[in-house]
Amino acid sequence: MDLITGKLRPGVSAARAEAGLTVLAAPRSAAEESEAVTLVPTASAALPFRSRAETERFVGLLVAVVGLVLLVGCANLAGLMLARNEHRRGEAAIRVALGVSRFRLLRLFLTETFLLAGSGSLAGLLVSVWLLQVVGRFVLPGGVSIGALDFEWSGSLVACGLVAAVATALLCGLMPALQILRIEALPVLQGHPMGGRAGAGRMRAVLLAGQVAMTLVLVIGAALFVRSLRAAVTADVGVDVDRIFYASVNFSTSRYEGARVASFYESLVARMGAVPGVERVTFGGLPLAGNSPGVRQVDVRGDTQHLLRMAHVFFCGPEYLPTVGLALRSGRDIGERDVAGAQPVALVNESLARQLWPGRSPLGERFTSMPLQDVLVVGVVSDGKYRGFREVGGFAIYLPWAQNRELASFNGTIIGRASRDAGSLVSLLQREIRAFDPGVPILGASTLEHRVLTLAMPQQMGASLLSGLGGLALVLAIMGVYGSVAYAVTRRTREVGIRIALGASSAAIVGTVLSRTLLHAGVGTAAGVGATFALTGLVEQFLFGVAPRDPATFVAVTGTIVLVILLAGLAPALRAARIAPAIALAE
Repeated sequence: MDLITGKLRPGVSAARAEAGLTVLAAPRSAAEESEAVTLVPTASAALPFRSRAETERFVGLLVAVVGLVLLVGCANLAGLMLARNEHRRGEAAIRVALGVSRFRLLRLFLTETFLLAGSGSLAGLLVSVWLLQVVGRFVLPGGVSIGALDFEWSGSLVACGLVAAVATALLCGLMPALQILRIEALPVLQGHPMGGRAGAGRMRAVLLAGQVAMTLVLVIGAALFVRSLRAAVTADVGVDVDRIFYASVNFSTSRYEGARVASFYESLVARMGAVPGVERVTFGGLPLAGNSPGVRQVDVRGDTQHLLRMAHVFFCGPEYLPTVGLALRSGRDIGERDVAGAQPVALVNESLARQLWPGRSPLGERFTSMPLQDVLVVGVVSDGKYRGFREVGGFAIYLPWAQNRELASFNGTIIGRASRDAGSLVSLLQREIRAFDPGVPILGASTLEHRVLTLAMPQQMGASLLSGLGGLALVLAIMGVYGSVAYAVTRRTREVGIRIALGASSAAIVGTVLSRTLLHAGVGTAAGVGATFALTGLVEQFLFGVAPRDPATFVAVTGTIVLVILLAGLAPALRAARIAPAIALAE
């Protein structure tokens, strides 16, 4: 049976394409046999892959997170500038009364904002250059140094920074500047305490609620990625992750073939088996290590469903199962009698056994997987993960290396099981390979635990970056809440003094000061929960072992944010409760 992968044209049905392919596959002469053509959706093949589009979506997610932190910072600065501009209401009123146009007033305030943004952008540029040098020493889970990546300064990068600086200046300064333009000169010059302040109060409330909402989105996202990372590194992948080390070699450019490959394996297995701390050594494909020969179509005699069953294929040396930690569910393991010329045999995993022979034992059954014919099933092993964590119900076939030398000799992996730290044995295995033959290329050497961390790189990067950026946003939000409450206390000093003079308790004063700020923060919390609930679908494909709308995560993070906001506003509120009435009334 031949397998061809294709893509349907828009508007063409599977039935129409199948009919056309049947015509093309028709025998050209009487000597040729007729073959049926059956179209099967590739979704049923369960072919795991990593696409460029998925990488681009992850990078886009990180850019969006950075943008969200920038918005939190802009909202924080806008609130500070709004408070600063309120202290300049008298100056603005005098300028308006003297005939200064509101456009010139707007230009004045925006110029100050752009000078501030320019200074901050220059400082940020210098810090970014320093950070690139610092993080350049870090190594990603896959063994790739960040310093090896190409971070060249270009005109487009500088232009992007300038656009970000201008946008930041506008976001931070435009609303406060427009607010000062609405000032009425006469009430302010007459000393009216509330002249033109209602709009500023509403704007501060919006900015505070926005900071809390965006911070909540970031912190919930960080919590989801942290839980996902924990689930990924502790997931049951079917083999003993923490005790396996391996080295993959390639014989395509060497002079090895047939018996020489067998001699290479046997020698290394013997030499590594004598090393203290090594329990077992074997060779073959290793799940999750990315070094299996790939997937093959599996067919059984009498199949009328024409299902596309693609199974991962692993060629195995002696003692393969106990070395990697796979459990034999039924039947026997591959043994010394399974050599070239004997009956071709195989082990299948539980999922493939249930699929091919539902309701009965697969032992003694036979299958075909080109170019292998009439392969006898002698055992069933436990399921596992073969390409990634999200793989569910993956099919796997384990074939004796001795019976399939021609198919298995292109690439190979020496696999060891350690009784102590597996990481310390990786370099020793590499030295043994080079000592035996320096001409054999080593494609990669590591522990399976390190490989699992590599596969969990999206979760690891997401957890690290979102935790850092979420923490930064939380600090900014705390500063915003603290500043908002402190400014409210400053504005209401006289009112607070009167209340204390009339006998108000400290608890009543604290409640009065905090109530409005907590109300605005509560609105932001509700908005943040709603926004996060709507946006978590964007990160679902990068999560593992945790639902994107996990109730426990939402409740825990929301409760923590509310508590932090309360504590941030408590200090200035308590300070308000200690205001001396005589001093407050004298202001």
